[in-house]
Amino acid sequence: ARDYFAEFSKFKKTIEGGVPEQKELIEAINTGEKFLFSNKKLIDTYCNYLAHTDLAPANFRIGEGKIYFLDLPAMAFANKYEGWARFLNYCLLHSSELGRLLLEYIRKNRGDEEYLCLRLMRIYKATYLLDYYVKTLRKTSGDLNLLTQKRIDFWKEILLSLLADR
Repeated sequence: ARDYFAEFSKFKKTIEGGVPEQKELIEAINTGEKFLFSNKKLIDTYCNYLAHTDLAPANFRIGEGKIYFLDLPAMAFANKYEGWARFLNYCLLHSSELGRLLLEYIRKNRGDEEYLCLRLMRIYKATYLLDYYVKTLRKTSGDLNLLTQKRIDFWKEILLSLLADR
């Protein structure tokens, strides 16, 4: 968990420095940080699994009943739900029904503890994306700058939803 906390602290610093006028976002980041820290033991429980941390359709192939993972540098000993959290980010953008089914599966078959762990990793991954777009914002202008601002707003809303578990 300490590695996730260290990264989250870096994300927080970037976001606070990059968009200080976004008070609601900064408050959400602070709430997310407290929520992650208060669940350190749970995060640790599901760490040290060999996981693909960038699980998205572009990074795997299915053939003859087998799954083949691509982007092997994204394989790491990590929280087992980090890759699932990444995949759910993809689903938010491209297949909300698939995302809903995956979350339903976790709740029904893995229980509240693992659902909470997945939610914590989703908060981490949403903040990772916010960090990325805030860093990108200062390098853009015109329509690309507007699009990047919209992406920050989108992921802020996702973060708020995750914090509220809705």
